[in-house]
Amino acid sequence: MKKLRGSTFVAKLAVLALSIITVPFFASSTIAEEVKPTAPYIGISPYKATFEIEPGKTYTGQFRVSNVGESEFEYEVSAAPYSVKDEHYTADFTTINDYTRIAEWVTFEGTAVTGKLAPHSASEYITYKITVPDNIPAGSQYAVIKATALNNPNETQGFSIQNTTSAGMILYANAKGAITRPGAKIIENNFPSFLSAGPLNATSLVENYGNVYAEVKYTLEVSSIFGGDPIYNNAEEDDELTTAMLLPETKRFRTQTWQNVPFFGIFKVKQTIKVFDEFSEVEKIVIVCPFWLIVAAIIAIVVIVVWFRARKKARQSQGMARNI
Repeated sequence: MKKLRGSTFVAKLAVLALSIITVPFFASSTIAEEVKPTAPYIGISPYKATFEIEPGKTYTGQFRVSNVGESEFEYEVSAAPYSVKDEHYTADFTTINDYTRIAEWVTFEGTAVTGKLAPHSASEYITYKITVPDNIPAGSQYAVIKATALNNPNETQGFSIQNTTSAGMILYANAKGAITRPGAKIIENNFPSFLSAGPLNATSLVENYGNVYAEVKYTLEVSSIFGGDPIYNNAEEDDELTTAMLLPETKRFRTQTWQNVPFFGIFKVKQTIKVFDEFSEVEKIVIVCPFWLIVAAIIAIVVIVVWFRARKKARQSQGMARNI
């Protein structure tokens, strides 16, 4: 009877381990429905423009406003200050300071301040002019050129860099000849060494303590611990994901993400960050192992240990029976 109870206990443990291993493979999945642009839906390109400006000179540029929605709308374009409120770069379109004066220098040619666009990818090109005064503050300048649908059915949305009824192109300008103080430091460059599931998020915090903007370059590379070609490199993706503007006297927190992480594996992960002459590189071995697999492995070990003990005890009992 003791042997039977031991075998039953081992069997129950085996069934429990099997259930833990197999449950994740039978989890249900959902299919995301395609989201079509609602009406109206306004777009603007490019999303940024950079200039090197000098006092007393004039500069021109061009952008495109598009209707990618399903109904006609009228729109207007304007320029507004651009700055950020925090290290997550929450946009601020109202604060006026020495870095946002350029919004007052932007004008639009002809009658391009307003327009009308038919649905389904109709677009118009608009030319703007930056007239720089003779006396300008030292350092960088920032503004946003806004395109806003006038017949907006959802007035509560307000303006953002991109939503269905408004879009913006950011202007970045450094003043030539002005007194500048470039300087930046990389405060944080980190990612976890263990993951129970993807994605893998590599975080960073960079500070610009100067008065000119900088472009920060982020590289996230994943490879097998056995070598070979990289499994993932964000340099192969859109430039918007690998670079970011760092405004003067601000800190910027940013996350680089490896989305398609296998459910199990050991990888070599490296994140590099470069801004001005500052460079940071962090490389770690990252283990990816789901918790259910860890629990299943522990249960399997327990089952094996119990089985060996039960078998050993059974042999001892048989030996004692022969001696009697």
